[in-house]
Amino acid sequence: MLNITAAMLNQIAPGANQTIVNGLVPYLNQYLPQYGIDTLDRMKHFFGQAAEESASFRTLTEYASGAEYEGRTDLGNTQPGDGVRFKGRGIFQITGRSNYTAIGKRLGVDLAGNPQLAATPQIAVQTACIYWATHNLSALADSPATAYDTCVAITKKVNGGENGLAVRWTMTQRAAVALAGVTDTASVPPAPKIVVPIVTTPSVFPAPVTKVVQTATADSVQAAAVNAVDNKNPILYAVHTAEVFIMKFF
Repeated sequence: MLNITAAMLNQIAPGANQTIVNGLVPYLNQYLPQYGIDTLDRMKHFFGQAAEESASFRTLTEYASGAEYEGRTDLGNTQPGDGVRFKGRGIFQITGRSNYTAIGKRLGVDLAGNPQLAATPQIAVQTACIYWATHNLSALADSPATAYDTCVAITKKVNGGENGLAVRWTMTQRAAVALAGVTDTASVPPAPKIVVPIVTTPSVFPAPVTKVVQTATADSVQAAAVNAVDNKNPILYAVHTAEVFIMKFF
């Protein structure tokens, strides 16, 4: 039996919404073991992804309106208003009429008729667990690769790319510490040092932004990204909104 607590989620994601955290905890303890997400390696990667996808457990609903999904027949959005109606919801967001319908049938819940239910704590946890299981992410979490390389691989499965990777990696490291007493133990090696250029893009906000190019290590990039998340940086939130990965459940 797991004993995940609100304090653990707060340690992973400082500044989390306490109403959301308290709502998720009982369902995390109930459903994670049912889907085999019950070792430290599996849980630390699950929570690393969940924390980033939910903006540090501050929302279970996509920030954007969903209008950009209007007319997306690949998502089953065939009726006027479907884009907004079936915007991303949950820990690992589900998006589009087809996905809401498919996952709703699997759970025995009319999500197509009541899409807001996907943002409730119970359904949010269930959809994330189903996604994890159907994409065989426990096998990735169990792999002998380094924890960082595993985080990259799982990020690609959850996000479709590497958006928010620095934040996901830091949240994964935090989860390894926070959850160490829940089940078994495992260590998380430091991220490899790399040199990358940093180029700021023009802000969507009124304040002027000066273009800056500098050399940085992966750790400094990671620290800046995580600091922006922990301190609710609005520019990062705007970027996060644009990084919605369309999940497929059918």
